Amino acid sequence: MPENTKIAISNESIWRGNVSINYAGSPTGPWLLAGISLVFAGGGYYLQNQRRKKITASATNEVIHA
Repeated sequence: MPENTKIAISNESIWRGNVSINYAGSPTGPWLLAGISLVFAGGGYYLQNQRRKKITASATNEVIHA
């Protein structure tokens, strides 16, 4: 639904006729999915770098100090 959309609602048990409200804002679902995706990508990148450090250290018999 685009921003600043006018929505008409009606409820005969509460009021008579249509009442219109303005919908302002965008849905948060896509932003939430984008944020979760970035967290997964960052975590995967971190884990890949940790594995690469271990493989490099064991191949060269070096000691890595944290």
